[in-house]
Amino acid sequence: MDLDWEIVALMGRHPLRWHHPNKQLVHDLAQGSGAEPPGRIRARRWLPGAVGSVGPVGSLSVERYDGPFAYDDDEDADVMVFYPNFADHDLFGYWDGPLLAQDELQVAEHPALAAVRLELLAEAQVTTTRDRHGRPTPFTFEGVPRRVSIDVLPGPARPLGLYGNRFAVADPSVVRDATEVLDPPTITNLVAMSAPACGRGRYTSAQIRWILTAAYTAFAATRACAGERELVVHTGFWGCGAFGGSHVLMAMLQLVAASAASVDRIVFHTFAASGAAHLVEARAHLAELSSRLDDDPSSWVVAIERMGFAWGVSDGN
Repeated sequence: MDLDWEIVALMGRHPLRWHHPNKQLVHDLAQGSGAEPPGRIRARRWLPGAVGSVGPVGSLSVERYDGPFAYDDDEDADVMVFYPNFADHDLFGYWDGPLLAQDELQVAEHPALAAVRLELLAEAQVTTTRDRHGRPTPFTFEGVPRRVSIDVLPGPARPLGLYGNRFAVADPSVVRDATEVLDPPTITNLVAMSAPACGRGRYTSAQIRWILTAAYTAFAATRACAGERELVVHTGFWGCGAFGGSHVLMAMLQLVAASAASVDRIVFHTFAASGAAHLVEARAHLAELSSRLDDDPSSWVVAIERMGFAWGVSDGN
């Protein structure tokens, strides 16, 4: 799938109505900044790709960022930057509801993504990030305007923050104060990739291989979009919130996948300093594995499975 839409026309075909009043409030603030920006959104759905060679994991450039996605990169003609959408298997499926987890927060800040979903449904296009056999099929989106920035972190007026289920019960005045209208909007490139959910016990080799394939397919898609430009990919603890994934394992497999896909630089968001220890542990494990494994992905899957990583529990968001 390779589709392209003019933004003003897209938004005109799909006036957005948000079912939760706080979501509608954020959208009204965005609309108050003026007309939709000109430009186009390109959407592509990618078929699963086999990891051919792991590559030099130790030489991958990794930068730690102790905070949420800020979308503040200085992109130029020689650099392309992607941010993840940690997607549900049904793309942007809960965009208009009360929740404000990573997927829903991203759509609230980039409302054209909701219109993209409605357009795909209207055109009878596929909206799933997995195919009928369960194989990963990530999407890339280029040129998406970010109309607002919502500060979900705890602060004096919101001691518990606005992330997850807290957004739905927040006073509208708190939501208003946490929302900054971006005029003019900034432009974001996204890669939507779904993670496995809510497993139990130790990870199996089949689960590890699926996660590695999903991350590799997503990162290889961003590489294809970037072409010869420098490629910077932001990511974080994919599938480790509501889905209960292992922070260390999911970080490890993403870094292995990024190396295999020839990503130039990873910016890893730990979201809080407390998450930094998971990234440090993941990189230490990768350094040790790199010292004794070749570039065959099967050997990496076997070695990582033997480390005995276990599923965690959902955080309720």
